[in-house]
Amino acid sequence: VITPPPAIAAAAAAAAATVDPCRGAKAVAAVACAAAADDGTGASFWTQETRAPSSVAMCGHAISTLSTLACADVAGAENCAAYATAALPCSAPCTASLSVVRAACNALMPRSQHGRFIELSAAGDACRDAVMASHDTCSASASSGDTGDGSCAALMEAMPESLSREFKTVLGASHYPAWWEEQDAWGVITPGLGANHFHAIHLGHNKLMGRVPVSMWSELHPEATEVFIANNFLSGDVPGPLAPHVRSVLAPRNRLSGDLGRAFGAAAASGSLTTLHVAHNRFSAPDGLAAFARLGARSVE
Repeated sequence: VITPPPAIAAAAAAAAATVDPCRGAKAVAAVACAAAADDGTGASFWTQETRAPSSVAMCGHAISTLSTLACADVAGAENCAAYATAALPCSAPCTASLSVVRAACNALMPRSQHGRFIELSAAGDACRDAVMASHDTCSASASSGDTGDGSCAALMEAMPESLSREFKTVLGASHYPAWWEEQDAWGVITPGLGANHFHAIHLGHNKLMGRVPVSMWSELHPEATEVFIANNFLSGDVPGPLAPHVRSVLAPRNRLSGDLGRAFGAAAASGSLTTLHVAHNRFSAPDGLAAFARLGARSVE
């Protein structure tokens, strides 16, 4: 049996999806998820092997639609979503974590069309916690060499894996800032962002969730001096001490945690960090914020 490429499946399902999104998602899942499972990495429309597998992404979108409350009463939708999730080329722990995301969020991929990803409620918190835990699980396996888990982790990221690589390549030797404020970006920040030649990381006022990657915190490129991530849904402990050359951090209105002294003390003591706005988070400050003012920080909130 010859399996048509996911693009054909998507085109064939488009008419049905305009009338019945659940029916269209089932049609896409039947082909795209099978293609993702067949070769273990997903059939790609791209010629370069470094591109993100497109069948995995299409399968993820189909699973998201099938997991919505709108499809809850559609015959076969839940079973199709469960089978499709199992077909993704992920390790068992990664697959299990994705199933938790699907149940907690009524979707799989953080996008504006559906799900509890930005819901301000206990259910919304549980959804975002599930996204962070799943991304942690799948990324850990990917870093050990499981390329399938890398593609599965990318399902929850704000920037597709292929675009992320292009972005790093094109701007890797430049001095342009990553200026994505108010771009309605959804999902986990792509690991590795900030490790290249950016003089500023501006990601404020989006729908970003999960952890702040170490690449834009303690391992931030020496030429990057600003980290602006205000008004998102970022959570978890910040990844160690802030890089000592950073001058400004604007991160209010998230759900970040950790000891303020350990996170920012070294940067403030170096005389570099002069602006620190982290109000409305979950940091602890045993010594109080006044210590940062004494160390030279001119603006502390």
